[in-house]
Amino acid sequence: MDAHFFDQLMEILVESVTHTVSMLPVLFAAYLFVEFVAHGRKLESLRRLSSHPIVGAITASALGLLPQCGFASAATVMYLDGLIPRGTLIASYIATSDEALPILLSAKQSVGWVLPLLLTKFVWGAAAGAAINLAGRASETVRRRTTAKLDGDAETVHAPKPAGLRPERDCRCRAVLTVSEGLEDHAPAGPDAGSLVVPSTCQIPAHSWKDLFVHALARTVRVGLMVLAFSVIFHIVGHLGEEKLTHVLVGTGWCQNLIAALVGLFPSCATSVAIADAFQRGMLSFSATVAGLSSNAGVALAILFKESKSKADSVGIAILLVVAGFLAGMLVSVLGTVL
Repeated sequence: MDAHFFDQLMEILVESVTHTVSMLPVLFAAYLFVEFVAHGRKLESLRRLSSHPIVGAITASALGLLPQCGFASAATVMYLDGLIPRGTLIASYIATSDEALPILLSAKQSVGWVLPLLLTKFVWGAAAGAAINLAGRASETVRRRTTAKLDGDAETVHAPKPAGLRPERDCRCRAVLTVSEGLEDHAPAGPDAGSLVVPSTCQIPAHSWKDLFVHALARTVRVGLMVLAFSVIFHIVGHLGEEKLTHVLVGTGWCQNLIAALVGLFPSCATSVAIADAFQRGMLSFSATVAGLSSNAGVALAILFKESKSKADSVGIAILLVVAGFLAGMLVSVLGTVL
């Protein structure tokens, strides 16, 4: 086996393991948060805060600025578990810079651009995420009103709701169907007698702290192994094509912004390295750098596609991410011209 190839392979393995290990604490914290929120009885305020369309987007954008793509992966976990809306997830993706920051900080000619980059990604991530969340809420409100209007003439019968019953999506468990004691004596006669059921209060299993930790740890290990596999595969592909990626990024004007946003979508650290390296060499404008790094969520996007039950939703998020990255680059270009 070629010595150079073996050295590169070992470098990729070490880099992938290091990348995964550094992400595990963040993933574990995210899963632990999910477990507590899913089974906790007094965490309604925490649920509301994480799902708030504006506060959630701002928080996700701020946390996404942390080096590596650990929080983006954690946000993916929370999105898949229904704790945060789509806009908040995209805010974390936009703010994520992955391996670009160490590259930009390593050279004098690019150090001065780090703070403008971080501020731009934070502001744009929060703004775009909040806008997507609010648009989603408005769309849902319109849909509900339309449905209510269409069904307004239909007569509906609702079973009495026992005190304390919470929606299934809030308590994350199936409502237990039981025969109401108060209705037993008045059950209709016939073949359906005794089948009248109403939902009882949501029965949340009693989970000890140990159970929550073990469950969170098991999910962390499973996703961690998946991240490691993705990292190795995408690192190999990324390293082999890193030089080509750099040349692909070369373009002019809005075209460069679009190309950078599309290239940034590739889920690998090598992508952000190629973008940062091209910027350092003067081959990529600052606006295109913003575009490429805004659409680069690292391996988090691969986790989304792998774990999501709706591939159409994952594709929609990827498209929104490219559009958001492209618009970020164009806005920076316009502001650069004006200022």
